[in-house]
Amino acid sequence: ARRGLASVTDLLFHLPARWDDRRSLMQVADLVVGRRASFVAKVLVCDFVAQRPRMRGGGRGGRSFEAVVGDENAVVTLKWFRGGEAIAKLVHKDDLLLVAGDVTRYRFSKQLLHPEIERIEDATHAQGERAELRSVTPDYATPEGVHPRALRRAVQHAVEHYVDLVEGHLPAGLVRELALPEPAQALRELHQPGLEVDLEALRGGTTPAHTRLVLEELYL
Repeated sequence: ARRGLASVTDLLFHLPARWDDRRSLMQVADLVVGRRASFVAKVLVCDFVAQRPRMRGGGRGGRSFEAVVGDENAVVTLKWFRGGEAIAKLVHKDDLLLVAGDVTRYRFSKQLLHPEIERIEDATHAQGERAELRSVTPDYATPEGVHPRALRRAVQHAVEHYVDLVEGHLPAGLVRELALPEPAQALRELHQPGLEVDLEALRGGTTPAHTRLVLEELYL
């Protein structure tokens, strides 16, 4: 248990801080600096790179793990200044990756710092055409020392196995009047949104699922 995530209930009610729209996978050439993007790319080269100290007399600069990835038309660099040892065990030359993160610029090139990656085991399908890769993915505020993907897995496990145990306390008449989902369904819709979800309403906190959970908290 870390930072308040001590029980299944804590995980169920640790709601996403945002949602990544991975329904449309981009081409590497179309990445826009300053925007978040999801794309599929092949690892062309990867290795640790020594970093210069930021200030004179500041000691060793450490090293980062970097991977140059690309598709048929362009390449982009992925960098990890923390957790490189763990990433190096996952990322190898010629791997096909699903990448999600914020696009930034370094000198004259585009890069993503600490992107989230998922290795695609079946590389026989054309890039960008795998329907199962498309999703609206929850992104959680992560306690220090906890990997975002590990936290997402823990939350998803809690939803899949325990969410139906969550009880509602609102008067039935109010629930019918406002056409609100049951608490279990509300939690599912926030942790596991479907492809047809209204992403603007989801991000704005104005869905019926949000309303149900807010009213439950106020009622109690």
